Amino acid sequence: AFETTFAITDPTADRTITFPDASFTVPSSGGLSRMDTWMFDTDLSLTGNAVTLLSDFTHSSDGAYSNYMIKNVGAAFAAPSTGVFTFPETGTWQASLSTYLYSHNGYYTQLRIWVDATADDGSNWYTNAIASNDVANLTYGGSRVTSSPLNISDLSNDKVRFQVRRHSTDAGYINIYAPGNTSSTGMAAIGTFVTFTKLA
Repeated sequence: AFETTFAITDPTADRTITFPDASFTVPSSGGLSRMDTWMFDTDLSLTGNAVTLLSDFTHSSDGAYSNYMIKNVGAAFAAPSTGVFTFPETGTWQASLSTYLYSHNGYYTQLRIWVDATADDGSNWYTNAIASNDVANLTYGGSRVTSSPLNISDLSNDKVRFQVRRHSTDAGYINIYAPGNTSSTGMAAIGTFVTFTKLA
């Protein structure tokens, strides 16, 4: 028969290890257990002020993104359905959106990005995090980042999505860029992406 052995180092002082009154899995190694990144793969031009769902994603393991040295830990998420991501396991997760943008025409405008979560499979959505910045330069390029911790307890109903909005009615516009675009920096920038990190 097989055996499981617990090895305990002789203490140099009194120590206390408390096991909670709950079921849990002891991690097999230190560090992150899950981290997954998806790339927004199609440039998006925002000309109006409507809320726009980000829905065109490709997993970062695709060969097109190998130069960006993205590290994923554990199995990949399932591909999103119309921009909605389903979590592979319960726990505390961090969902982050990083956008690479470029404004045109020199008008004063504003970009808002946010993380939405649902606990009932999309019947109701709630904004968990939002970032908003003004842009008013003919050749402005930069990034916006926002993230939210999420308590995922029901894999069928707890889901997340990412949205953007150009908050202005003038004639300017903002491009949300996919990886590889060189419009702002002259180099192939990493572009817009989302990352999921399991915290506990």
